[in-house]
Amino acid sequence: MTTLTIVDCRGKERMEISRYNGDVLLSFKDRQGNILFQFAMKMTENSERHYQKVIQCFKLLKMYIEG
Repeated sequence: MTTLTIVDCRGKERMEISRYNGDVLLSFKDRQGNILFQFAMKMTENSERHYQKVIQCFKLLKMYIEG
């Protein structure tokens, strides 16, 4: 399973993108790993190809955030 983590600029919180029952799960966590906010994006088609495209977009976002 591919999990992508993006840390905020202060290093206090992080966003984790993962797979959950075929959907995309976004979890916002604090330094201790406590979930602050969580939601799932329903995929219209349960496909690894579509999930990898979503991950690719978030990797691009991570690249822009981290410089």
